[in-house]
Formats: sequence, structure tokens, C-alpha cells
Amino acid sequence: WAEVREALRNESFIDQGLRDFRGDSLTQDTRDRVKRRLRREAWDVHAIMQASTVAGAIALWVQHQLELASCCAEMEPLVAALAQWHARIESEIHARRREVLAKVREVEPTLEEAKEALRTLDRRSLTSFRQQI
Repeated sequence: WAEVREALRNESFIDQGLRDFRGDSLTQDTRDRVKRRLRREAWDVHAIMQASTVAGAIALWVQHQLELASCCAEMEPLVAALAQWHARIESEIHARRREVLAKVREVEPTLEEAKEALRTLDRRSLTSFRQQI
């Protein structure tokens, strides 16, 4: 207990150890080992809280990190499926874009010819209209 109290008093323990800890990075093996330790009779958050408010808060934090890690592990297949879906959609979007651009390049000359024909027709119509006046 003296070692634990000393670690809790050390500012770097909380500043670097707890604040920067990523519960979602716990492996299944680590989660299983921690769960086994939490099942022991000595792990009683209420008793830990009465012995030390800080230690009790950290005991709760440990339990919540374990729950977070389990939730993240359950979500991994969904995240992977979403990433695959996103990649497939991105690929389809790029393929469609290439198709559309190719079609635009294909019809662009015809469009320019049609515009020129309209301008010529407009000029002729205007000339014809002026002659009628």
C-alpha cells in the first residue's frame, strides 16, 4: 500500500500515465488479465474509495477503461466494414467521374459545332429580318 500511495502522489503518474492512456489500445489478453484481477475479493471499489479517495477514483477509472476497451473491441468489425464500404464508394465515385469526364470530352466538339451553327443561324436570321424591314 505504501508503494501505491507513493505512486499516486507522483504527479507524472496522473499527468503522463493516466491522462495519455488509451483504453482502446488494450489487447484481449490484457483485458482478460485485468478482468481476472478485478474479480478478486480484494477489488472492492467502495472499500478502495474509503481507504483513499484518489485510489477509489482510479479504481473506477480502471473499470471504465476496461469497459471502453471492450466496447471498442466489439466495434472493430463494424469500423472495418465501414472502412471497406467507404473505400468502395470512393472507388465508384472516381470511376463515375472518369466516365463523365470522358463523355464530356466526347461531346464537347459536337457541342462547339452546334454553338457555331446557332451563331450562324442567328446571324442569318438577323440579316433576313433586317432585309424584311
